[in-house]
Amino acid sequence: RTVRTPRFAEGTRYRCFLFAYCTWRFAVDFLKPGERLFGLTSLQISACLAALWYTPDILRMWTTVPPPIPEPQLNV
Repeated sequence: RTVRTPRFAEGTRYRCFLFAYCTWRFAVDFLKPGERLFGLTSLQISACLAALWYTPDILRMWTTVPPPIPEPQLNV
């Protein structure tokens, strides 16, 4: 048997990447000095808003079971 890469809906990997990057950026920016508004830098505020924007997509991806990948038919 061969191992196949999972099939994702178009844009799924990109949304996962952006969500991960925004949450990472939000956390890492606590280490950097800068002007703060309500204890957050402007980059943290924008990263938090972007992560919140993608949260419903991430939750839907985690809770939705993808359809099974059909096995290839061998014509002998």
